[in-house]
Amino acid sequence: MVFVSLTEVLGDALTDLQSGGLSRTVSHAVAYAAFFGGVVLCGALDLVTDLILDVVDVLSIAAGGSGSTDEIIVDVSLQDAAAAMKTSDELQLERTSLLIALALGFHNLPEGLATFVGYMSSPHLGITIAIAIAVHNLPEGIAVGVPVYFATGSRAKAIWYAAISGMAEPLGALIGLAVHLSGALNLVAMGIIMSLVSGIMTGIAFRELIPRALQYDPRNRYAAHGIFAGMGIMALSLLLLGLL
Repeated sequence: MVFVSLTEVLGDALTDLQSGGLSRTVSHAVAYAAFFGGVVLCGALDLVTDLILDVVDVLSIAAGGSGSTDEIIVDVSLQDAAAAMKTSDELQLERTSLLIALALGFHNLPEGLATFVGYMSSPHLGITIAIAIAVHNLPEGIAVGVPVYFATGSRAKAIWYAAISGMAEPLGALIGLAVHLSGALNLVAMGIIMSLVSGIMTGIAFRELIPRALQYDPRNRYAAHGIFAGMGIMALSLLLLGLL
């Protein structure tokens, strides 16, 4: 995600800004300002998500739960959850999962916009962003779906709740489409949005993905290698897409 953001997305943004009539110096200044604006926006979205999850913990404590969604997930075994009747704790866990899904959905809204704007700039870039975001969303879907399955024993409900968090991305794409159809999405606007998206995607990588990888690999035996391997795979995919 970092590689794509700093090479393809930001590079295309600079091209669009200069094609829109801005000078090279002004184009770089606007692109960099929008990039760091995207980083700040990513941080703001994280704060809102954290506030929602803090509310979830408070409600869990008030309902007699453990107060930590991670602890709830660990403490409940798959076999017991599938066999047990729905208790108040299970209802609370299901409700918690729904709130997490809504929080992640709010967080995912810009990702749909990123895919749409990227595709408008270049179909190859749009496909690349979509692949990168899809990989990023896999653990989010697991984080939502697993506790629901523990609480209900229903695979259908687990899939449905996980899907809720992803529904914000098509909504983000529709927002981009509405702006495009309004005629406001000229080359300069496209460049600014692409720079903003580049900052958001870079912020997601540094604020969420890399710290989470180091959480599971505190000695950094594999995380750094995985990051560079991912960059290599994305570079190869961009080259292959360019040949199509």
